[in-house]
Amino acid sequence: MVWAISKNPASEFANHTVCRIGIWYYEGEGKSNFSKKPGFLLIEKPHKEVHQNGLEALNQFKSGNAAVALEKLTKMEQASMGVLQALSELSEQL
Repeated sequence: MVWAISKNPASEFANHTVCRIGIWYYEGEGKSNFSKKPGFLLIEKPHKEVHQNGLEALNQFKSGNAAVALEKLTKMEQASMGVLQALSELSEQL
């Protein structure tokens, strides 16, 4: 069951700038090695949406809005696929 994974409040989850991909993208090897590649810029928007929709799903579920939470989880998964596609495009530019 997806809801049993964490009891932590939404405020304890990393935002898109301080998770592993965020650090790679904004200050790590991603930025230093790939920021000049056109595909690099495609990563930011869907990655941010993964975090936004995931946190919103958690908040909606905790507010008793399971249907909206499920919609947000679906959007989170779609954004996750967008991140994977952007990374794939970036890899083709190497």
